[in-house]
Amino acid sequence: VRVRIDKDYESSKKLGDMFDIGLNLISLQTGSIVPDLVRCRRHEEWSESYFPQIELSEEAVNIIKEYQEKHPEVFRAIKQSRKPRLYKTRHIFKNEDLDPNIELVRVYVWVIQTNSSSLYFFPLNSMVASRQNVQEFEKLICQSTQTQSNDNLEGEIEEWFYTNEVIAKNNHFWIPPFYNEHPPHHFIGERVIYINAKNFDGIPFGASGTVMGIVGEYVEVVFDEPFIGGNNLGGRCLWFRGAIVYFEEIFN
Repeated sequence: VRVRIDKDYESSKKLGDMFDIGLNLISLQTGSIVPDLVRCRRHEEWSESYFPQIELSEEAVNIIKEYQEKHPEVFRAIKQSRKPRLYKTRHIFKNEDLDPNIELVRVYVWVIQTNSSSLYFFPLNSMVASRQNVQEFEKLICQSTQTQSNDNLEGEIEEWFYTNEVIAKNNHFWIPPFYNEHPPHHFIGERVIYINAKNFDGIPFGASGTVMGIVGEYVEVVFDEPFIGGNNLGGRCLWFRGAIVYFEEIFN
């Protein structure tokens, strides 16, 4: 929902030309969604002129309801418009006693503070674990680390992912002498070891972790131990625990 600043007001001199006050749920242009908030089971139907049916999570519905309760004027303007358009502040905020540009900024500040703005878009054909699943998994890893017992870790991971209806394939991780036994692809929940000795991202050689997402040729991994240079996978895990790596850089 793009809204252009009204240049007739003094406040426009301190603001940019435009603000986007839409929620980050889906992207029609790129065929992407935020998996924590939206899901789509038939991604192959997507095209630039058609977006398949989607389902909203409870969190997404609550965000939309709160948005409508706090800023009903935005929803009224969208409903009155028959197709997507570039709005002007005066078309949305019609109270003559208030500066529409300032009202727009207030809505924008609220939008960027919602969870929809802190989560990443992923292509429809990608497979990623949700933020809640990643956080629950981290607790499992931390508990195992504290007890210094990895004997039942893989079984727990496999059982945990199965209960979340996520395909998981877990074996004891090891590195064979030849690459002819490298699996053709990875699965969410798969235990892996990082094997790129020449990386410049700070990931320690031999670090163990678990696959949390597959996005094209890249694989998202949450490592058992934090390291300098690690990220948080778009807010889905703790800082310094996550990394996005190439398929060839990990082995199960």
